[in-house]
Amino acid sequence: MKFKDKIINIFAYCIFDTYYWKLRAKKTTPTNELKRFRKAVKLLNDYLDEDLMYYSLKDECKYLGRLSRDEVEKILMTLRFLAEAISRVKHKAFIHIASKLREYVMFMASKELPDSLFKRKAHYFGLLVSNRVNDIDSAIEAIRLSISCLPKGGQYVANLFLYITFKIIKIWKLNVKSMLHLPLDCGISEVFLSLGLVDRRLENLEYLSTHYLVAQKISEIMFPHDPSRTFTLRAVAERWCYGREWKLCEQCWLCNYCPREY
Repeated sequence: MKFKDKIINIFAYCIFDTYYWKLRAKKTTPTNELKRFRKAVKLLNDYLDEDLMYYSLKDECKYLGRLSRDEVEKILMTLRFLAEAISRVKHKAFIHIASKLREYVMFMASKELPDSLFKRKAHYFGLLVSNRVNDIDSAIEAIRLSISCLPKGGQYVANLFLYITFKIIKIWKLNVKSMLHLPLDCGISEVFLSLGLVDRRLENLEYLSTHYLVAQKISEIMFPHDPSRTFTLRAVAERWCYGREWKLCEQCWLCNYCPREY
């Protein structure tokens, strides 16, 4: 698989994974939904065709195809934006890709966003403009902010994308573990609460919200050299703690350490 095709397919997975808990309740997974979607949408150029993506989503995907029209349009627009940005990339260097994505989002994607959506994302656009890409740290931040500006983007998609590309697929051989953030979702928030790491459920999961910053600070304290390791708590949430009628505490890895007060 070509480099650009791999990047856009990873990003598509990250978008699909935002529905993880809903898909799990429907006895399917983001991976299965992506496999169905990719029966027709496989290469970078396919992601530039919103009609092709629309019919693939509607005809092939069991759950995501039943989303509202507005939700589907956000997914398709976000995938197309990323595909158009990646199509402008000339080489594989991470800083170059971050720069191209930042440039595209600022000067192209911003013009297409509906006014209501742009107003909601304006804070991220402002931060993106002021974040010049000149080293790895600023490049990672450019990725987070650029994706957060997109219709179906956000901290979870951005941080999961960085997590997968650097730690799972290892596309770039860079030592950035200390710079990666936890992809924070409602399941992990539930485990944080159960473990007594927070005294109330983290509900505002938007990038740079107070709840988001609290989760990242806890992650940094627990794993100073690799805060994203806290993402393993989603496995705890899935197996024993979240999205079920009752918690399976006695089976949990953390049973002996968890106060189980919530």
